[in-house]
Amino acid sequence: MEEPVGAQLAVHIALHTLKDRCRNLQQRVTALEEENLNLRVQCNKNDEKSESLSEIDKLKGQITEMSEHKQQLLNKVRMVTNENQELWNKLSRLTHVNQNLGTQLSKINDSLVQYTTKSKEAHSPLIRSKTFTQDEPHTKVLQKNLEENGKICSELEEISLKIISSFAQGKNELDSLYSEIVGLQCSDNIITDSCGFYYDDYDNNILDNFNSILEELKTTKEVMVNQKVALQLALNKLNQLQEIKKKSICDSKLSKKNEMVDKSTSTLSENEVKESLDKSINQQILPEASMQNPPEGMDMICPVCCKNFCSGTDFKEFETHVEKHFADEETFELL
Repeated sequence: MEEPVGAQLAVHIALHTLKDRCRNLQQRVTALEEENLNLRVQCNKNDEKSESLSEIDKLKGQITEMSEHKQQLLNKVRMVTNENQELWNKLSRLTHVNQNLGTQLSKINDSLVQYTTKSKEAHSPLIRSKTFTQDEPHTKVLQKNLEENGKICSELEEISLKIISSFAQGKNELDSLYSEIVGLQCSDNIITDSCGFYYDDYDNNILDNFNSILEELKTTKEVMVNQKVALQLALNKLNQLQEIKKKSICDSKLSKKNEMVDKSTSTLSENEVKESLDKSINQQILPEASMQNPPEGMDMICPVCCKNFCSGTDFKEFETHVEKHFADEETFELL
């Protein structure tokens, strides 16, 4: 475990103070050794005159010893004061350094906060290499393709159901018209009492017209049945294509995983996968669509006069032509 910075600084300061104390003590030891030498010399001289010493000399010796002790104490006090001054100077320097460090740390924190906010605002996803993320983008693309194909198939199913319902309605209408025509055919020779007129000139050709209309209705009915069968086959084909796509996507995923394990080259791109799928779809749809298209170019026929109208003519013209027949009938007067 690493020690904190404050403890390291305290140890460093204590070492410096101990060094200063050692220097001062060494200087004092040298001074005391010199004094001892001088005192020994004096003692040797005084030993010769010891017999003639008096009480005054003894008192003088005590005074000198006390003065030396006083000097030693003064030296100790000076050493302690010097050490205290040095410690206070070092502490003031450290406090100044700590203040500077605090300001620098606050600036660094502010800059980091600004950088994080800017990076969050202008964040863009990292572009990784193919070696680390080679499966993820392809799986995402395949999921998107599956969703798009499902939407397209659902839309096609809805369209086909609408077309089938419209064909069923048309078939019901044709059946009702057929039943009405059969009823009219059965009662074409009956003259009511309320109506006092009879179409003598028109009765000769009405049966032939009705027969031709019935034949045309039968042909239209057969065409609608063929179209219904073609739409049902198209729906079945779409379901088969969905299953084929799912199988191909699973096979592509397995091949990609095997290629990643074997450290082979990168897989096909999204466009190549789409092109291959589209080619397979077109190859399977086009031949059956060409075989099962309903007959086009049917002509419109007037149900009254059996006049043929080309497929390029407008429906309004056909409608006006049919309405003219009924307008002519209103001109007849009751007998």
